[in-house]
Amino acid sequence: MKRLKFLSLSLLLMSATVTFAQTTTIRGSFKKAGVQNIMANEIYVGKAENGNFKQVLANILKPEDYAFQFGVDNTTGIFDQIVFIGAQGELYPLYVGKNENIEINVERGKGVLSGKIGKENEVLAKWITIMTPLRQLVYTTEGRGKPAEQFHQAITKATAEADALLKNVNTGNRQFDKDVKQVLRYMTMLDVLHMFDQGISFNTHEDYPQYIQNLFSSDVFKDMSVMEYSPLAFDLLMLYGFGKHIIYDHKMGSSADFVTEDISSPELRSAFIINAIEHGMIWDLKTFDEQHGAEVLPAQREKYELLKRRTLVNNEGEDWIDFTYPDAKGKMHSLSDYKGKVVVVDVWATWCAPCKAEIPHLETLEKEMKGKDVVFISVSIDTDQAKWEQFVKEKGLGGVQLISYNKGVIVDDYMLDGVPRFMVFSKQGKTVSTNAPRPSTPELKAMIEKVIDN
Repeated sequence: MKRLKFLSLSLLLMSATVTFAQTTTIRGSFKKAGVQNIMANEIYVGKAENGNFKQVLANILKPEDYAFQFGVDNTTGIFDQIVFIGAQGELYPLYVGKNENIEINVERGKGVLSGKIGKENEVLAKWITIMTPLRQLVYTTEGRGKPAEQFHQAITKATAEADALLKNVNTGNRQFDKDVKQVLRYMTMLDVLHMFDQGISFNTHEDYPQYIQNLFSSDVFKDMSVMEYSPLAFDLLMLYGFGKHIIYDHKMGSSADFVTEDISSPELRSAFIINAIEHGMIWDLKTFDEQHGAEVLPAQREKYELLKRRTLVNNEGEDWIDFTYPDAKGKMHSLSDYKGKVVVVDVWATWCAPCKAEIPHLETLEKEMKGKDVVFISVSIDTDQAKWEQFVKEKGLGGVQLISYNKGVIVDDYMLDGVPRFMVFSKQGKTVSTNAPRPSTPELKAMIEKVIDN
């Protein structure tokens, strides 16, 4: 009996060792020239999640050869699925099988996938090879300026070959065979649509590649599959709207407005509306809300209203979003307490050198405005109250001094992305500016004086 127990324990340990040892290596090089021909210095591995690229691994590229290497083990949670590797919007599909040695080398749109790989990666390697002539046009600075006919030929050839490849996929891995058809369908679509980024257009609809003509006359977005299989779903949707309506149909307007009408799936349309606001892609939110706000589904309504409020507060004449924070004695002060006066809000921190550099100018401005209907509120994002109190006391700071602990309305609803930040609100509680000039410039005083008598 003891021997059996010992044998079982040994087998268990061996099994655990084998499981732990299941690793895959991904190595290679990634040479990508971005804006102003500056080379990418990082590379990422991630997966598609709710239409976004969810980063799982990251690596600094070696400057001498732009090489990288990842060791993928059980902890990453990406075995037995299609992932994406790349940066700056140029992604390549990989299948992370167990105990593979994957090598992928990319140079200015040309990708080569090789190594000790299984049937799944052999399919992806063929797709990458098929798409290379097109990718060398749409993902490189060299592609801009190439004749439209070259894009036409590359798109026609690549889409036909990719379609034939996917029709004959049969690796024996049923889940992969199902997933890869969707993944590569959307990756092919995005690669083609990037031609519009490169300024390519044709005189008539009939002059465009047949793939484009078919794409723009089909009900492409009738379900949520793009959100499941594409790591760049929002980019794809926006490019579709831009290409179809602004370039192909010569319309004037916003891509987000147009593509919303192309999405027949209510769930996808609702998700896109939310994403469009999050990405700041709506030119006129009030009009957009009137046209499409009712299309947001109940499950997303709360998030939509919050995003709308946070976006509108930045527009001149819109209602402020009230906030409440304590002073050094614990007394709570709300923005609304000062309605009836022009309110200047300084968001700052004791550790922020530019913030501290503005303090003498702010104090001068306060003195110049003394006796007028204006109040100055300073909201610190410090989290160390004692340090903040000591600083305020030592410097003898005036105005209303509050601390936010880097949370709450001032951080979330005003979407704080850095300090110092100055805001001005009218006596009626309306936004004058949520990104006002600094007091070290004469523009802030001029802004206050302009609204103080209204």
